[in-house]
Amino acid sequence: MKSTSDDIRQWLHKQQDWLQDASERLLKQGSLSSADVNDLVARVKTADGQKVTGHRTFDSLIQPSAASLDLRLKSISALTGIEGLAPRSPLTFGSANLTVVYGHNGSGKSSYARLLKKVTGKPRALDLKPDVFQAVPVQGKCQFTYELNGLEVSTEWLSNAAPVAALRAVDIFDTDEAGHYLSNESAAAYTPPVVALFEHLALACDQVKAQLQDEQGKLMKALPAMPHEYSATVAGKNYSSLKADLAEASLSALLTWSSENETKLTQAVERLKTTDHAALARQKRAKKAQVLQITTGLQKAFAAYSSTALEHLRELRTVAQTKRKIATEAAKVETAELDHVGSDTWRAMWKAAREYSQVAYPAKPFPVTDAARCVLCHQELSPAAQKRLQAFENFVLSKLAAEATQAEAAYTLAKNQLPAALNQESINTQTEAAGLTADESWPTYLRGFWLSVENAKTALVTDEAASNAKPADAVAEAAKSLTDFANALENEAAQHDLDAQGIDRGALQFSKLELEASKWVTQQALAVRAEVARLKQYKQYET
Repeated sequence: MKSTSDDIRQWLHKQQDWLQDASERLLKQGSLSSADVNDLVARVKTADGQKVTGHRTFDSLIQPSAASLDLRLKSISALTGIEGLAPRSPLTFGSANLTVVYGHNGSGKSSYARLLKKVTGKPRALDLKPDVFQAVPVQGKCQFTYELNGLEVSTEWLSNAAPVAALRAVDIFDTDEAGHYLSNESAAAYTPPVVALFEHLALACDQVKAQLQDEQGKLMKALPAMPHEYSATVAGKNYSSLKADLAEASLSALLTWSSENETKLTQAVERLKTTDHAALARQKRAKKAQVLQITTGLQKAFAAYSSTALEHLRELRTVAQTKRKIATEAAKVETAELDHVGSDTWRAMWKAAREYSQVAYPAKPFPVTDAARCVLCHQELSPAAQKRLQAFENFVLSKLAAEATQAEAAYTLAKNQLPAALNQESINTQTEAAGLTADESWPTYLRGFWLSVENAKTALVTDEAASNAKPADAVAEAAKSLTDFANALENEAAQHDLDAQGIDRGALQFSKLELEASKWVTQQALAVRAEVARLKQYKQYET
């Protein structure tokens, strides 16, 4: 069957934790000190303090009925590390129903009273302390001997442990109890402790409320004063009417200043101060053309020096080298007296000989062997020499040699078509003309890109003899940004074309003011968030 204590405990477990904490303190101490109230005020402002919990046991609610048992406390012995008590003999309580403990000042009467209150679970029992003049023991303890329903029981109790349930019915009266009854009780009425708990709890709530209200009154609004001209704007009104329940999404939107907003504000200022909108439209389209020129240059260079393009050029080089090797092997003319016929040097010499022959023998096809002299050494040609010259010419005109020459020409053409890298002066000129100098990241990026192009071309024109060419830096992201900038310039130019026909300066001025107000509010982000937090705390106090 449920008892009153069970009902009270069940009710307490439905309350917030700070209120349960107050109840537990009242059950143990009988009243709250100013420090207790401060602790409760601090706890009521936390999320944990506002949670409903069920971990507290409220042992002090247990009030065993004296009629249901025959209890007699007999002695306290084996005291160690409790309130400086170190008796040579146990403290005995005799066999009467009432025992008076007396002695000289300092003999330990008050210490024994505190010990008995703690072990029997009295409401105002204080925590026990060790002897300050002795080394702190690992654990204070003592031995209680009592008789329960005719059976003698001896139990060891550790200092400040839970009360001994069997001894809760023992009553202790000392100076503190006398003062309490004289100042808090009247002869006409008696309030059971479990009932008095609710009176004390109501008083504790009033004390906590009073302190919270005092703190609430000290919370000062610390928002910077807003310029008067912004008061009629949307951002200004939102700034002036901040609330505790303002959603985080709305607060973030209020405190966000985007690059698009900055662009709109810059354009509004520019449109208001411009006197010749048509001229400004022409200037912006000229900038747009320069931006697109930079974009095209980047894209063409990247296409020429991409990984795919490099591999294609290497394939052309490999084909040319392979075909020339095959042709050179085929050039081993049986009548040749020297090695390396068909090499680059030999072919250059043969080409020069052909050109000179057209001057020396303009009407005869090369090589001229009939009644002619060698165009290189100017000696008369023997039959063997005539045969050798003709064999050399047949080799040069052969299919293998022609294919090698064609492959070499294709490779050379591909190298010659590689775009050159822009130098520093050209980069500076382009960025200045395109209006990209305000952001240093663009000149830096362009210098890095064209340096990668220069390094790649240097390696390629030398057939990668020293090191392999590396692909140029990627341009997709930069090209998109530049294209977007070019489109924005065109949009601005189109707006200036419209402004040249007539402009509503009043509406534009108000739009500019709205943007300026929004920007100003975002600059007060820290103060705004602090104010919202203050309002939430203020609302919490009201609750």
